[in-house]
Amino acid sequence: MPAVTMTLTDESARKLREKAARAGLELESYLIRLIERDADMGSPMDQQTFDAIVAPVREAFKESGMTDSELIELVQSERDEIRREKRARQAS
Repeated sequence: MPAVTMTLTDESARKLREKAARAGLELESYLIRLIERDADMGSPMDQQTFDAIVAPVREAFKESGMTDSELIELVQSERDEIRREKRARQAS
C-alpha cells in the first residue's frame, strides 16, 4: 500500500481522534476507512440522478391516492406546525 503523509491542523486532528475513539479505532484506521468509503462511492457522475432518488417517493404518492391539493395542504400544515414549535422554543 502506498504511504501518504498528511498535515492536519491541531483542531482537525483532535476532532478526528475523537471520532476515531467513538468508533473504537486508532486515528490511522479511522482515516483509512473514510478514504476507502469515499473511494467506493465513485464520482458524482456515478451517483443517481435526482429523478432516480425521488422515484420511490413519487410512486408512494401515486399509490396513496392523495391529490396534489391534499399534498400541498399537508406540507403547508406541517411547515406551519414546525414554525410554531420553533417560535415556542425561541420564546422559552
